[in-house]
Amino acid sequence: MQSELVEICSSKFNVYSRIIPEAEVASFTRREECPACGATEAAVPAVQIGAIDWTSSISVDVCGDCGHVYYDNPPPQEVMNDYYRSEWMKDQDSAKTLDDYSVKPMDKIARLFASMNISDKNVRILDVGCGAGTKLLGLKEAGYTDLSGCEMSDQRVEITSRYFPGKIYNVGYSGVPKDNKFYIIYSSHVVEHMYNPRDFFSWAAAALEDDGFIVISLPNAEKEPVFQQVLFLPHLHSFSPLSLHRLGETHGFQSTFWQGANQAEIMCVFTRN
Repeated sequence: MQSELVEICSSKFNVYSRIIPEAEVASFTRREECPACGATEAAVPAVQIGAIDWTSSISVDVCGDCGHVYYDNPPPQEVMNDYYRSEWMKDQDSAKTLDDYSVKPMDKIARLFASMNISDKNVRILDVGCGAGTKLLGLKEAGYTDLSGCEMSDQRVEITSRYFPGKIYNVGYSGVPKDNKFYIIYSSHVVEHMYNPRDFFSWAAAALEDDGFIVISLPNAEKEPVFQQVLFLPHLHSFSPLSLHRLGETHGFQSTFWQGANQAEIMCVFTRN
């Protein structure tokens, strides 16, 4: 059993089509605060990931204040960004090419918006990490007209731009033009991938109209298998409802959790206090 666990843990470091050696892991910077609530002295080391003879390892920590689960010393942000730009779609959907990739609208976000009683279908909406455009297409079918997105994967941008020409930014959220303001900024199963979710909330607060909404959906750490939380490196964070609430609270937002979400995920609407 021990040798099997070592093999699983060692394979964990396959990021961006290469194995990350121990010497590189030793150089990874450790976080000084909880990436959800900002607590500076509440981290409790839970799991050390690495080969059994390594002296350096990646640490999975739990925040003693909000219960957030996160990688204390993940690969640098530029490594993760390169991975999403060039490898993410290949890893997720290696059997398809751009020519045979068909996109089916997803109506989940549209149903959430309907429950928010948004009467104006012309409000400006941004999908952060829009992928192949399934959520944007669902909103378009629901009658929303001013739709845009940002996405780091070159391939997914090419796909989504077929449906929304000129409306998809091939950048991360911080690369969206700063003079743009949005009534709704939403992100579906993306924030758990972000290097620093607190930076995202700071950006979103500045890019949001005064009476606007931030809408976040992501896996529920309270329902997610432990091995998934520990051994799936692209998920740098595992949020509980409390840690997601605290993330918004530290940036002046109150949170409302949508009951239409399935048990495996959290869907939360943030409004300014």
